[in-house]
Amino acid sequence: MLEGENIICFSSTEWVGRNKTSKRCLMEILSRSNRVLFVETIGSRNPGMNRMHLAMILKRLGKCLRGPVRPSDLEPDQQLWVYSPIVIPFFNIAWVRKLNQMILICVFRSLIRKLKLQNPILWFYLPTASDTIGYLDEKKVIYHAVDEWSTYPGFRGGAYQEMDDQLFRKSDIVFASNRMLLEKKKIFNKNSYYLPHGVNFTDYETEPMGTPPLDLCHLPRPVIGMIGAVSSWIDWGPLIDLAKQYPKGSIVMIGPIGYDAQLQKIQGISNIYLLGPKNYSELPAYYKMIDICVVSFLLTEHIRYCCPTRLYEHLANGKPVVTTDFPAAHEFPADLVKVAKSRTEFLILVQTALSEVSTDWIERRKKIAQHNTWKDRAETMSELILKEKL
Repeated sequence: MLEGENIICFSSTEWVGRNKTSKRCLMEILSRSNRVLFVETIGSRNPGMNRMHLAMILKRLGKCLRGPVRPSDLEPDQQLWVYSPIVIPFFNIAWVRKLNQMILICVFRSLIRKLKLQNPILWFYLPTASDTIGYLDEKKVIYHAVDEWSTYPGFRGGAYQEMDDQLFRKSDIVFASNRMLLEKKKIFNKNSYYLPHGVNFTDYETEPMGTPPLDLCHLPRPVIGMIGAVSSWIDWGPLIDLAKQYPKGSIVMIGPIGYDAQLQKIQGISNIYLLGPKNYSELPAYYKMIDICVVSFLLTEHIRYCCPTRLYEHLANGKPVVTTDFPAAHEFPADLVKVAKSRTEFLILVQTALSEVSTDWIERRKKIAQHNTWKDRAETMSELILKEKL
């Protein structure tokens, strides 16, 4: 494991959220033996001029003025601070990009002195902060590419793709969470490695206690759960088929509902339930009530390059998993994550998986997750980084 290093992590997410992202999981682990500055996302797309975005900007301004803070939920041995910088969120305008570069360099030079983070490892999840490379006396540059940003919903423009390609070139080492993304981008950097997402297995080891979730415990069985963002990439067809196949059962969607979710497609279907987002700490109790987990994605360009964090979480809870056909789903044993190539096969596989409830099946699923933890990923990354002779 990396030890005694200073890490500045430019995240693509906020620290506080309902879900623990890959960035937070890894930085929590690395902060036990290194000093980490977790930089909340500076954005990747142009904002809209609406009330929601204005509220986000005002909230960010308040966090920026507060300076770096140590999260209250950390353990004493974790050396980590969270900081939220302010930039001008129009990344395709040359003079704005130059101004942002000057702002970020000035801010982070000051923070490096204040927090004693000299000769840091710069660890990127977004390319929008990559113009700081070469100006912070960094020891190494790491790019953990968890998405193909050019395919992600929302306008980013050509300059953003240029920044992404440049970050691949400038990095000393690249980790890609999707094999297709690795194959596409490794031409920019020979030190590129495939590293899929993991799971905090210990978060699901203990049997959840207390009252079952009120919005789920009285629903008729089987309970078929899809956990994750309800957005434009959801394929409603197989879910509607399930609702018809199991009219006395329940299809539950657990996750934030996006503005582009196309909910009109399930209007009038009484046994599809939108339960909304849940806090990470609540998920074990919801998993306990779910009979089978499904993943129903449209095969968009974005999904081709994705690596859902939920798949290992499903297995960590011992649940059967059935998915539509997308590349990342094929990285798992075919009998544990069943991939349907058609809507008809989706129904058949769900029916089969619902019968696989023996202890042997449950333990096999959990064992796969147990050997693919975020701690395992952190150790693999550390080993590869150390080979680059810090």
